[in-house]
Amino acid sequence: MEEILQYKIFSVGTYALTVTMLLGGILTWFLAWLLLRTMRRVIHRSEHLLNISDKGRRHSLYLIAQYVVWTVTVAIILEVIGIHVSVVLAGSAALLVGVGLGVQQIFRDIMSGIFLLFEGTIEIGDLLLLDGQLGKVLEINLRTSKLLTRDGQVMIVPNHKFITE
Repeated sequence: MEEILQYKIFSVGTYALTVTMLLGGILTWFLAWLLLRTMRRVIHRSEHLLNISDKGRRHSLYLIAQYVVWTVTVAIILEVIGIHVSVVLAGSAALLVGVGLGVQQIFRDIMSGIFLLFEGTIEIGDLLLLDGQLGKVLEINLRTSKLLTRDGQVMIVPNHKFITE
C-alpha cells in the first residue's frame, strides 16, 4: 500500500508529485467544499441566529466567507502538493504590486458594498438621487448595485458612489 501512495505521478527537476500529495490536495478541496455547503445552510436558514433579516446581506456574508475559505484552501493545497506559497509570493512580488494597483477600484467597490450591506444605510426599495437621476434601489451586491430609474431603465452603479458622493 505504501508503495502505491509514494508512487511518483510525474517529476520535474527536484519536484515530484506523489499519489499521497494528490490525494491530500483532493481531500483538502473536498473538506473546503463540505465546509462551504454547511456554512451556506447555516447562514441562509438561521436569520434569527445571525440577526440578519435581509436575504441579500446573508448572501453577501456567505460570499465573503466563500472567498476567504477558497483563498486559504488554495494556499493549503499548494503546500500539500509541495509548492511552497511563500516562495511563490516572494517570486511574484512585482506582479502582485501591479495587480494590486489594477484592482484598487474593484476593492474599493467591494469594501463599499460590505459597508452598505451591513450598515443598512441604503436598503432595497429606497429612492436615491444619483448623477441627476432619481432611482429606486432594486439590488445591492458586493461590487455594484442596481437602480431602476423613472423611465424604466436599470442603472448599474459601483458601490463606492454611494459612499463617496
